[in-house]
Amino acid sequence: MGSSDTSIHWLTLRFHDRELEVACRSQFAEEGVRFGRFALIAGAGFVAGFGLLDVLVAEDALRFNLAIRSGVMLPAVLLGLLSLYLPHPSRRVSVSLIAPVLVAGTGVCAMIPQLAPATGYLYYAGVLVVILFGYILALLNFIQGSAVAFVLIGVYLGTVLWIGTPVEIVVSNMFFLVSASLLGMFGAYTYERHRRRLFVQRLELERLSRELEHQATRDPLTGLHNRREMENRLREVQGMAARYGLPAVVAILDLDDFKSVNDTAGHATGDRFLRTFAVQLTREIRETDHAFRYGGDEFLVILPNTTLEAARPIAKRLVNAGKRVADEFGVAGQGVGCSVGLARVRPDDDDCLERVDMGLYKAKHRGGGRVVVVDDEPVDP
Repeated sequence: MGSSDTSIHWLTLRFHDRELEVACRSQFAEEGVRFGRFALIAGAGFVAGFGLLDVLVAEDALRFNLAIRSGVMLPAVLLGLLSLYLPHPSRRVSVSLIAPVLVAGTGVCAMIPQLAPATGYLYYAGVLVVILFGYILALLNFIQGSAVAFVLIGVYLGTVLWIGTPVEIVVSNMFFLVSASLLGMFGAYTYERHRRRLFVQRLELERLSRELEHQATRDPLTGLHNRREMENRLREVQGMAARYGLPAVVAILDLDDFKSVNDTAGHATGDRFLRTFAVQLTREIRETDHAFRYGGDEFLVILPNTTLEAARPIAKRLVNAGKRVADEFGVAGQGVGCSVGLARVRPDDDDCLERVDMGLYKAKHRGGGRVVVVDDEPVDP
């Protein structure tokens, strides 16, 4: 998340930071798919269940009402549900939820003119149920839920005024519809604001987790993996060698006469030397290899899926990298360079580090600036 602006617009509840808003909408859309499927399954049950109410109170318009429910409302709900089971449902979750709610609410309003005045005024409750369904079950966000609610209220108001419903009934029903919508708006506003704050907190926790993981596995001076991470990776390649017979090689590097850099130029220069060498080291190895700061002026490289023969050129490049850095810092004449020991990783290998360290010892004993391969391999001149 870094320096992203996490402030939220007070009305629209949108993040001012565009990238953050896009990420938030993407996550909410994915969550909306799960909730939407449940909501539309429940909605299909509501549509069918309220058909029983038509049987009880709408005998005069029973055929018309059931036709609206089975021919318009229920298909709209089922099509919305189907769209959430097609590939990439998060791209259309809003339409899949809003459209059935609008169709269902409008369908209820279409039934009212067909009913006798004695029962028709009761069907405002159906509009109310649809509005609450949008807020509570479909979990439409604040803007969507509010827009859908007041569109349906407008459709209802136009319908009852068109058929000449008594004013006192219109006022009474509108009071309940508007009141319920305002409560739904407040709930949706509060819920969405809370979700967005949780989204920001989750991003911050993920960032802190990555930062802590980085600190736990990285050397603070060079940025390479540390010794703790090296032990984990070494166990991994040993396991691959044991299970699948995949070859792997370990290279240990030591900077020859590095102490003279600290003694003559100071520890700050010595630190810069180590950082520069670490950069050169990572440039010389492959993307599949792993570099570590082993301790002090020692480094270690794990070369997975690599034979000793293939590891030799890489090790020689590392020796040359040490020479280049020594030349850059003007200490090549002091004998500063790089020695490398190589050893094969064996299954259930408990002495790999000891063997490769022995190769490094031999390389330094022979004057440094060279590669020595253990495991009874010929020694590089």
